[in-house]
Amino acid sequence: MPNESQVLVLAVVWAWVATTASTGCPKICECKWRDGREMVVCQKANFIDVPRGLESTTQVLDLRHNNLRILPRDSFAYSGLLNLQKLWLNFCNIMWVEKGAFRELTHVKELDLSNNFLRDVPSGALADIASLRELRLAHNYLTVLSATAFLFSLDLVELDISYNKISKIEERALRVLGNLEILNVAGNKITFLNSTELRPLQVLRVIGIDDNPWDCDCRLQQLSHWMRERKLTASTPPSCSHPSWLYGRDWQALDDKHFLCGPHTMAATPRILATDRDNVTLMCRVESEVEVIITWLVDETPILNTNMTHRYKVKQSGDPDRQLYVSNFTILSVVREDQGIYRCLAENRAGTSVTDIMLQVSHEVVEVRSENVEQLFMRRGLLGAVSIVLFLVFFTCSVMYCKAKDIRLQVSEDNSLRTTKLTKNLHEKLGEYNAGHDSNSNIQTHDTQSWVICDSPGENVQTSDLTMKSGQEPNKSSPKQPLLIGAATSRVEIKKQEETDTHTNTEYEMYPERFNEENVLYKEINRHPSYSSLGNSLHFPDLLDLPKSHLSDLTEPQKCEPVQRPDEKLLLGTHRSCISSRRL
Repeated sequence: MPNESQVLVLAVVWAWVATTASTGCPKICECKWRDGREMVVCQKANFIDVPRGLESTTQVLDLRHNNLRILPRDSFAYSGLLNLQKLWLNFCNIMWVEKGAFRELTHVKELDLSNNFLRDVPSGALADIASLRELRLAHNYLTVLSATAFLFSLDLVELDISYNKISKIEERALRVLGNLEILNVAGNKITFLNSTELRPLQVLRVIGIDDNPWDCDCRLQQLSHWMRERKLTASTPPSCSHPSWLYGRDWQALDDKHFLCGPHTMAATPRILATDRDNVTLMCRVESEVEVIITWLVDETPILNTNMTHRYKVKQSGDPDRQLYVSNFTILSVVREDQGIYRCLAENRAGTSVTDIMLQVSHEVVEVRSENVEQLFMRRGLLGAVSIVLFLVFFTCSVMYCKAKDIRLQVSEDNSLRTTKLTKNLHEKLGEYNAGHDSNSNIQTHDTQSWVICDSPGENVQTSDLTMKSGQEPNKSSPKQPLLIGAATSRVEIKKQEETDTHTNTEYEMYPERFNEENVLYKEINRHPSYSSLGNSLHFPDLLDLPKSHLSDLTEPQKCEPVQRPDEKLLLGTHRSCISSRRL
């Protein structure tokens, strides 16, 4: 049996083995303590992803010289490395950092992404590292520093974006970094840096701006003044690339008189159209801080006053206080061969500036102008005249239409009123006639509402009963006998219901009450009837137009011979309308 000392030794050994196995340090990595921090170094391990199984207490992770290429979302959260403070990812061929790649890394203070293939600042991914103090993006492929590049890294103290391809720094890209102390923008393609971007950096103490193609003109003068005021000196002296007379010189040591801008030229009239044999003047305005030399060129050939037998005149004037110079170039008696492009070249110690003026010469200019004006006025006048005529025609048609409509309405009302009056008179006269006829005989009168108009000459229209005995219901089964108006002669026939033929006897045997008191009034009237026109072009025979002698005959009871045929037509005039009458 082992004694107590042996048991204790074995326990310590097993504890050490278990502790060593639980650390999870990969064989290819090196786990150690450095500067009081637990550090894992995995350089040149050919990792394509963040290694897993590392101790969660790791504070410094060195993954330099691996092949990560892309950092996906939650790359470090899945590995459990939530206590990282320093993360070195340089030389990892990283081309893209996805938003959320650094999620839950709230303790990271230092991030190194140098020597990769990044083309933009990974602003979205940096938003998860709120406590970031040092950011290195040197030796990448950044081209533009956008205004929102460091919007989520406001606590940066050190920023290294050197040796990229940055040619433009947008406004507010750097001024938001109020805690910045070290700025390195060396080795880019920056030609101008606005001093307003650096003035808010009150604690800035180190700046690297060398190895850039600086334009040492009047714009850079403000940056030079600011660095002198702050007594801030670049780590490596910056040199001028432009203008040529300042090439290679340290612009921090230049005086204000050296920071000059090149001239700025403007053409008073960029294009001139002249008439043959006229005098033409080309004007060029130049803005310059110092004296300037102005030269006119035609086909890259300088023009002097002595050339071309004094046809060319050049006159210059200037106002140094206003930094404005004017050059007038006059061509006497221009010809077609003078047209072309003339160049105004201005040059001072800072550089040159050129503007072009086009001259066209034509003997048809005046004619073309007058013709264009005449055509313009004729076109507008013609359009105006056509518009006026169309308006007048439309107005006249509208007035005539309104008047015609009013006349039609008035005629229609008059016709309706006349028709109503005539119809009323006709009904009254017919009523008087029927009343008088009924009072002098036992034959019942016609009801005026039982008249029916037949426009078709061959149709027989049946009507309702003209007369009925008082208190007697109409016999629905009795046949209706029509009274017709023909075209040969005019007759009014009241037929008797008793028939002597076989058909009539049969009806009498079936309906004896229909034939008890039936008589027929038969009277010829040997004249054409008059017509009362109704609104719908139908015509009623006007019985009141009959002669008084005939009317007196009609008022007296007449005895007529029995009618042998059940239907006999009475024709009145030429209008074939049918009036049927039946008596029960």
